[in-house]
Amino acid sequence: MTPLTFSQRLDHVARQIVPCLSVLILILISAMPVHLPFWGVIAPMLSLPAIFYWAVHRPDLVPASMAFLLGLFQDAILGTPLGVGALILLLMQGGVSAQSAVFYGKSFLISWWGFGMVTAPAMLLFWLLVSMFDSALVPFRPVIFQYLIMIGLYPLLNWLLARLQYAALRQEI
Repeated sequence: MTPLTFSQRLDHVARQIVPCLSVLILILISAMPVHLPFWGVIAPMLSLPAIFYWAVHRPDLVPASMAFLLGLFQDAILGTPLGVGALILLLMQGGVSAQSAVFYGKSFLISWWGFGMVTAPAMLLFWLLVSMFDSALVPFRPVIFQYLIMIGLYPLLNWLLARLQYAALRQEI
């Protein structure tokens, strides 16, 4: 076996960071200002569907440490209490990757259902932690809207991430 050239190694590294970059881009999209009434309160955490997707399909490319760092970045950029989003992404990545065989290779509807089932307690925990940090109950209605928006966007995000996986990682599989 011949050793890899520098460009081959660089290509390999670039392909390996695609999942983390996709989560990072979705975090930045989540933070973009949208001039709609109440959007700042109900803007979805687009990192959750991405972490779910990569934890099912390529858990090796978004390890727990990276999910935690991405969560800290999300907290810093969105203004949530530092560590809350990190914990949510870490729990999502760990829980889903441990059970990825349940979702991997199954129909899209099973994946969608699984995302809904995993995201509901994640959003509830997010609400509880933010309420605890604020020392007051934060309104729960925006969390419900965030959840519903994420469930509604999941098919599109899943499709985009699947295309990205095929385009960037097809030689890795």
